[in-house]
Amino acid sequence: MDSALPASACILCSGNRTIDAVISLRIMEARRYDIRFDTQLYLPNEIPLKDVTFASLVGNLLDNAIEVCKKLQKTPHNGLIYLLRD
Repeated sequence: MDSALPASACILCSGNRTIDAVISLRIMEARRYDIRFDTQLYLPNEIPLKDVTFASLVGNLLDNAIEVCKKLQKTPHNGLIYLLRD
């Protein structure tokens, strides 16, 4: 996954390189379509999933959100995605 996004292109630097790459790629995709993409990322030190599994889940959620935004671009909408853990 690191090969898909050079370190210099890291838009988000949470400390989890895999998640940073996934989210940074989605941020660039959103920008391509003038979709506003704000981030506040809080990750626990340990995630009970393999990085690849968690990255796939987050990537899929963001892909779906971007697709909906592209379809709704003709009218202004605000959308929020929160990934939280107690």
